[in-house]
Amino acid sequence: MTYRCKLCDMEPPVTEQKNEIPMFRFRVLIEHNSAYNRFVARCLETGSVATASDENMVEDMIKELLTDEVIYALDHNNLANLYSSPAPYDVWMRFRQAERLGIPSKPMNRAIRARNSEEVPAEIKIARTS
Repeated sequence: MTYRCKLCDMEPPVTEQKNEIPMFRFRVLIEHNSAYNRFVARCLETGSVATASDENMVEDMIKELLTDEVIYALDHNNLANLYSSPAPYDVWMRFRQAERLGIPSKPMNRAIRARNSEEVPAEIKIARTS
């Protein structure tokens, strides 16, 4: 059965729902470093690190950094470099401990390849110890 608009006798536009499976999944641990009074975000898979004085700022920074790293890896056909330096074991264990508290999955900025403007779906899980 097709529904038509009573005012203009037109069919409503068909919208596609994209349920894309992320090509990349990253896990990030955000902690507060009391010695330096800074928030530190570490990606477990890539070893990438961002620091900021504000928790929301460090989250934005690590998302931007990971997006840039994905774009670079795709543009240069080098995923091995993206995953070449994972975070140390103790960071993985602290993430696991924080994960037990429950972590919502957050979508990351879409990585767009510079050569063909292809969007690559990715997601990031963020755990906080503070």
